Amino acid sequence: MFDFVKNFNFPVPGNYWDIFLIAIFMAAAFIYGYAIGKNRILLLIISTYLSAVLIEFVIWDIPGDTRGYIFLALTALFFFALPHSAFSSALKIKKKGRGTIWQILFFSIAQLGLLAAFLFYYLPESYLAEFSPLIRKVFSLNDWGFGWMIAPLILACIFKRGLKKEEK
Repeated sequence: MFDFVKNFNFPVPGNYWDIFLIAIFMAAAFIYGYAIGKNRILLLIISTYLSAVLIEFVIWDIPGDTRGYIFLALTALFFFALPHSAFSSALKIKKKGRGTIWQILFFSIAQLGLLAAFLFYYLPESYLAEFSPLIRKVFSLNDWGFGWMIAPLILACIFKRGLKKEEK
């Protein structure tokens, strides 16, 4: 499934590769978040949660190598289907949505971290061995996974409270 991970080699020794990957992750998260907007990030977070719930509790007989593909396909399906449903009017997510730079940065990092944590969860062990221990620890559901799972929810509560204070 993820053969490019095994074949990719970066000529920087040691933990510099990890720091480089995390820096790229943060930069990509900000650019990505600014491009799609806060409401679409929230929609993608909801899509990620729904896909994980479906794979874990509804679809039982999935071979290990295809779980990642199915997870990504379900996430994309929910992301494109939910804005055209009654769900979008309840959450007011029809438009791109603007947020502050901090909101977009934190939400996009939390969303990409959540997505990466679930992908690491669905990757076969043979692929995970190719990553460094630091990257495996950061994106593993066993180690930091709970943090990635609740970070978007905590951010939504914090920023919702901040919006209410600004409106008064």
